[in-house]
Amino acid sequence: MIGNELHKRKAEVVFVERPLHGKSGGDAGLTGALTPPLAEEGDKQIGTPAKFIETWLRLSELAPDRPDVEIEEFIISSLLQRHNEWIAAGQA
Repeated sequence: MIGNELHKRKAEVVFVERPLHGKSGGDAGLTGALTPPLAEEGDKQIGTPAKFIETWLRLSELAPDRPDVEIEEFIISSLLQRHNEWIAAGQA
């Protein structure tokens, strides 16, 4: 998921994703998908992922000397990288 705050949408976004690790406890029908461990029976939210990774993209850090660059360039690049990693993990 990609999120932002409306007033900062052109300056920073956050990626929230599942960690890449072995398939466990998820939908067996999803071939190649990486499914995080699910909460245990005694946990408050049964069936919800145990944890997520949050990664921020900020133009002030990525391109401090380039006022003409837009954050979409970094979003696309980051999505391509994540997608390629996901595909590679599914082939392992």
